[in-house]
Amino acid sequence: MLEVERLRKTYTTDRGGVHAVEDVSFTVEDGRFYTLLGPSGCGKTTTLRCLAGLERPEGGVIRLDGRVLSGERRFVPTYSRDIGMVFQSYAIWPHMSVFQNVAFPLEVSQDRPSKEEIARLVKEALALVGLEGLERRPAPQLSGGQQQRLALARALVRKPRLLLLDEPLSNLDAKLRQRMRIELRELQRRLGITTVYVTHDQAEALFLSHRVAVMQSGRIVQEGRPRELYASPASPFVADFVGDATFVPGEVVDGGVRALGGVVRCALSEALVPGAKALLVLRPERLLVHAGATGGPNEFAGTLRVAAFLGDHLDCVVEIGDTVIPPRSCGATRRCGSSCRPITASPSPTTDGGHARSRVLLNRTRSSCLLGVAERLRGRPWPSKRSRKSPPRPTCATGCGASRRSASCRPCAARRQKRTSGWRPSSWAAPAPRRPRSSTRSPATRRASASCRTGSARSRASR
Repeated sequence: MLEVERLRKTYTTDRGGVHAVEDVSFTVEDGRFYTLLGPSGCGKTTTLRCLAGLERPEGGVIRLDGRVLSGERRFVPTYSRDIGMVFQSYAIWPHMSVFQNVAFPLEVSQDRPSKEEIARLVKEALALVGLEGLERRPAPQLSGGQQQRLALARALVRKPRLLLLDEPLSNLDAKLRQRMRIELRELQRRLGITTVYVTHDQAEALFLSHRVAVMQSGRIVQEGRPRELYASPASPFVADFVGDATFVPGEVVDGGVRALGGVVRCALSEALVPGAKALLVLRPERLLVHAGATGGPNEFAGTLRVAAFLGDHLDCVVEIGDTVIPPRSCGATRRCGSSCRPITASPSPTTDGGHARSRVLLNRTRSSCLLGVAERLRGRPWPSKRSRKSPPRPTCATGCGASRRSASCRPCAARRQKRTSGWRPSSWAAPAPRRPRSSTRSPATRRASASCRTGSARSRASR
């Protein structure tokens, strides 16, 4: 079990001290995946470096399985802590092979195992991350995903009690990041190793973690399970950072909140009384868009400004009065008739226990809809070569109406006969005969050139 109590870390700069970490406390149970989530500069990486022993905190206590690593007038160096760490840049040695990178922590440890034991441990670590058979390959020749696996194998080869991960997936592309996210989750669940993960990506935190701590300005503002953070944020910062949200101010009334030109029916906290100010949090995936009124609760008329197709869903922008709401239609379907049909999505409760729907009238004609144009073209066959109108054939320039290639045109036939018999019009002048090139050089110059050519020929013959 990892225990952190009132951890503090301050950096000294020219403008004074900067409180990077201020009174941070949390507990990670054995075998759990704990994530520090927050924007850049919130202190999550500094907290991780304090856990690794790379930074010496000014205050607080860090315990691992009851052993004090930092605090109480004691500081254990990094090499004596039973931890493994994966850096954001992987920190792979480029002059070593894959085997040498993974075996390095074992070779420099205080209790160095034998060569046979090192080979066995390295082989097991590479098999865990799927790099078996690449032991002799130079580390720089690996792909981005393979380098990330190599750094993870090097951190796991000593079988540490605590694994620290500092944004290990940030340098990968979107597809590879999603695949490595699944592999990392399965590996941690299979090994059951206690893990502390640092990231600014809320999707990674929600997918990987058992518990998530959201940090802001060096403090933990909320901690809990991923569903709790998403469904019940403690502050507007948490609601905005964990997922997408639209904030709508309103006033508490009996049974809901007055906002969006009406009353939004929702569950209210006991601390809220009628007349108090409230702030509604609307999640885009929990909003429905209809072409007309359905008579359901929490239904408001608005204008659809944008409907962007993004593959598996539609991102919309709806304007309700002076408020702009971005609903998201997941698994959307659309039909084209005289006008576009409604875009529907499965309803889901909002964070306050109610439902939020918006009714939008779509003033789009069939000609402006790409799907409608495609349906019209689908029922119309493409014109064949015979049905296409061919261009007119060129006729005789004399006006007789016959084709240029036809023999019925007498002037054209006479013209062709004269052309084949060698006849030329009088306007065509015969080319002038070429005159012999006259030399402007003097006789002395010509004799000197002849003697030079003779001397050159004799020298070549002698050679």
